[in-house]
Amino acid sequence: FPKGISYQHQYKTNLEIKGVNDSKFKKFEKHGVFKTEIKYYCQMQIGMSLSKTKYCVFLVMNKNDSKLYAELIEFDKGYTSNIAKKAKRILDNPTLLPPKADDYCYFCDFNDVCRGGEVLKRCRTCDNYQWSDNLCIITNKSCNYGEPTCSGDYKLLKMTGEWK
Repeated sequence: FPKGISYQHQYKTNLEIKGVNDSKFKKFEKHGVFKTEIKYYCQMQIGMSLSKTKYCVFLVMNKNDSKLYAELIEFDKGYTSNIAKKAKRILDNPTLLPPKADDYCYFCDFNDVCRGGEVLKRCRTCDNYQWSDNLCIITNKSCNYGEPTCSGDYKLLKMTGEWK
């Protein structure tokens, strides 16, 4: 293990690896993952929750000079519960979409789907597409991202709720 991390337990442990530029790397060294990139901390907490592991080793490589920084993160059940509650609030929120000119929406590949415009008939917008296996459940064939559906049985993906 890199300097600062000792492997003194026998628990299953997750591993999160990131590559960052020099300035971001220095922030990780100085402040740690929680203060530098909270989203990475959240990813690790959710990952530990789903995999039922107690620890995650966070390893960052400086893209400029290949230096490594490591941090051992312990699972925090309360923090993870708060993340899950926040995600549920966001997904269940029935409020209107942000303005179309909003940066988040303007550059989104699914802008037309959310706004009720014409939806291209593609695997990613078909209800017969199984994301986990990358298969059309009608033909049992692999789907290619952006390609038209492989059969005439296209069924528009059901959208539930609105984004906020």
